[in-house]
Amino acid sequence: IIAPGQRNLKLQVEMFKFIEKDVPLLEGLSFGYGFPNEIAYQVGKRFLKYNDLFDIPVLFKRINYAGAIRRRIKWMPKLFFNFISLLSGFFFLRQINSRMKNSQRKTTRIEKFSKSFDNLWNRARNSWQIIGCRDSTYLNWRYVERPNIPYTIFSAGEDNPEGFIVLTIEKKNFSNVGIIVDF
Repeated sequence: IIAPGQRNLKLQVEMFKFIEKDVPLLEGLSFGYGFPNEIAYQVGKRFLKYNDLFDIPVLFKRINYAGAIRRRIKWMPKLFFNFISLLSGFFFLRQINSRMKNSQRKTTRIEKFSKSFDNLWNRARNSWQIIGCRDSTYLNWRYVERPNIPYTIFSAGEDNPEGFIVLTIEKKNFSNVGIIVDF
């Protein structure tokens, strides 16, 4: 992690070279992996010759058409875009609400992961061949104790969680983009 005020290409390349050259010798590692952000990925590909193991599929569903129309028809009045945004949001919420009515599972927004999520982790972890720890300590560190990134967390099930989803919203090209960060 590099402090926001210290980020520059030279420092990033030095950090990557240290990780590539010295860390495996210190720790006895034979390879490394990660999910870098867009900038770190470009630096790694260009200067450190990163190899991609595989592409990760991304699901994209447009839930608001105002941004797409704004990019294509730049001369349209703002009032028109606001109307499209309102209409798109209404139809999307209507669709979500109809699906929620048919669900037998109670889904609630939570502020932090309680110790009951450790039970979920213990039940689910053997279902995967490779997975990083997802106990309450890690989940709170990763998603709750991050003041610079606002995450929204939902839990399926009340006292004994059956699952969770972590969401965030980013601004990209005049649009809000919802991202499923973890589940």
